[in-house]
Amino acid sequence: MKFIIVPVNNSVSHYHMGGTHWSTMVYSKECGKIFYLDSLGDYNKSHAVKVQRKIGIHLQAFKDAPIESVPCPQQTNSYDCGMYAICYAEEICKGLKEKRKDFYNVDFTAEHATGTRERIRRLIFSLVEK
Repeated sequence: MKFIIVPVNNSVSHYHMGGTHWSTMVYSKECGKIFYLDSLGDYNKSHAVKVQRKIGIHLQAFKDAPIESVPCPQQTNSYDCGMYAICYAEEICKGLKEKRKDFYNVDFTAEHATGTRERIRRLIFSLVEK
C-alpha cells in the first residue's frame, strides 16, 4: 500500500447518516504525509484528524503522518462539497497514474465539479439498466 485516499465527513454520529460537509485526504507512504483537500479551506480539518486517529489504530504510519493542507479549487456555492471531494479523488488518481511527484496538486473549474453530479447520475442509471 503506497497511497490511501479517504473521504472525510463531519457527521458526529457513529450510528446515523448526517454531516454537512465532505473533504478528501490522501496518505502517501513515500512522503510520510497526509495531504488534505477541502473546498471550504480547513473547514473539516478537525474531522480529518479524527479519521486519522481511527485509521491509525490499524496503521501506525497513518497515525504518525502530519496532515498538510494543500491549495485546491474552492466551491462557489453551499452544496457541491461532495462533488469537489469526488473530483479531488479523481484528480489525485490521475496524478498518481501519471507518476507526478505533486499528485496532490489538483486543478479543475467549478463548472467541472458541478457537472460531476450529472456524470455520476448517468453512470448510476447506466448500471441500473444493465
